[in-house]
Amino acid sequence: MSTSGCDRIDFVDFGRGLSILSIVLFHYLDRSIVGGVSRAFVFGAAGVHLFMLLSGFGLMLSRFSASPGVFYRRRLVKILVPYYLFVTLAFIINTIHTYYPGAGLYAYLGHLFWFKMFDARIIGSFGGQLWFLSTIIACYLVFPLLRWLMQRLGATRFVLAACVISAGYTITITALGVTGSHAVRRFILQYLWEFCAGMALGAAYKRSGFLVWDRPAWVLGPAAVAGFAGMALVARIAPGLTYVFDAAPSLVGFTAALALLHAACERFALRLHAAGVFLGDISFELFLVHMLVKAMLRPFLPQGTGLVGATVWVLVAVTTSIGVAVLFKRLARPVVATVEKALLPRYA
Repeated sequence: MSTSGCDRIDFVDFGRGLSILSIVLFHYLDRSIVGGVSRAFVFGAAGVHLFMLLSGFGLMLSRFSASPGVFYRRRLVKILVPYYLFVTLAFIINTIHTYYPGAGLYAYLGHLFWFKMFDARIIGSFGGQLWFLSTIIACYLVFPLLRWLMQRLGATRFVLAACVISAGYTITITALGVTGSHAVRRFILQYLWEFCAGMALGAAYKRSGFLVWDRPAWVLGPAAVAGFAGMALVARIAPGLTYVFDAAPSLVGFTAALALLHAACERFALRLHAAGVFLGDISFELFLVHMLVKAMLRPFLPQGTGLVGATVWVLVAVTTSIGVAVLFKRLARPVVATVEKALLPRYA
């Protein structure tokens, strides 16, 4: 996702890039392709939590965040135009050849008019990853209100209140036995605390230059171990509810591990560092297209392929997805610029 206003914070681009790569690998290395080895990539889902944190962080640094009218138009243009272009493309392709059974006109309209976030039947249409767009758009819609609340409550009480709301929501949907519904467990309240924590970190950076991921290795190392150990513990205690209860350890472990990797790449592997930043630049486009690329390439992987064959297929699929993401960004850029100029002539 775009984090306008924090381009000079190198870890933000690097973190976005590696987060989306982890999500892509998580989706590509599923059980149907690599069998039990897929368990080794379960950490990839943690990329969503860092994405949410960085979204709140970036919005607080945006120079348009204090003006709700300009904020809404600018943010929604940058997110919705590529999103609508991709969903339209996916709808047309799916009409020609069915890659997403049941994803017809109703599902397409659900994306255009946002009501898919309330309908579990279509929330993952045209790619299961697109549920995230509903959640992040909801965060954008309430961001001005959240910003006002943080100013009134103070950052600490603001984040604590968000944690209480998210925890209360998680406990409620678990007690009601409705966590099986994607529309319920992907609702904004489930992720509110991460977004608000990112906002608080953004405010702290503006105030004092504090960056939580810019800590020494003796802090980040134990944090990474503790986070991943917490994920393993949740998986052992509540294996059917890891996607509900492992958010906190996932976020801590994944962020700390990426911070360590970022520091190591800056010192010893500048090309890998540049690759991570590059992926950050196309992260939104890669997020949009990668599941469609998987659906189109999956038939070329024979059933029963061994681990070596599946690995080669994944490498080809990831490389193809990156290429398609770059092409899609180039095609979408002039459309985004035109719409932005029409709606925000003073700021475009």
